[in-house]
Amino acid sequence: MNDRWKDATGEKQERVNWLNVAVFNGNGENVAEFLKKGSHVLIEGSLRTSEWDDKESGQKRWAVEIVASQVIFLEKKPQETQRKLKKVK
Repeated sequence: MNDRWKDATGEKQERVNWLNVAVFNGNGENVAEFLKKGSHVLIEGSLRTSEWDDKESGQKRWAVEIVASQVIFLEKKPQETQRKLKKVK
């Protein structure tokens, strides 16, 4: 996910946020086969948090991941503004 905004000076800023996504029920193989770095996807699902103690530091750690109920590949076609939706079932 990318966040875009303008700072106090009016300069455009961007930050990339990486989230882990869990895909179940055999759909993981489809996603692994067809998804490539830089691919555009729409993911519907729920958020799940995990908490654990770091073995090295002893500190509490946590992570958020998306448990996907649906993954839709968004492909850009040359010279078209409309996106083709291809659902993974």
